[in-house]
Amino acid sequence: NGSVQVAEILLAAGALISAASGLNQTTPIFYAAAYGHAEVIACLCKSGANPNLRVHRHEHGYFLDFTPLHYAARN
Repeated sequence: NGSVQVAEILLAAGALISAASGLNQTTPIFYAAAYGHAEVIACLCKSGANPNLRVHRHEHGYFLDFTPLHYAARN
């Protein structure tokens, strides 16, 4: 939901910062970037999330590599 406090609570409780989910196997930093939650992105990076991580995505007939920055730019 974009709450830094919720992200901090989840991380403190042992949430996996690199847990991938969904069709494209994206991590929490991708979701935060896609929805424009800059403060959550900063929290995740401070906790060790990789902002340069790439996912492979099939789009418009091509396989493309995307980073969280690509997701943020689309927002």
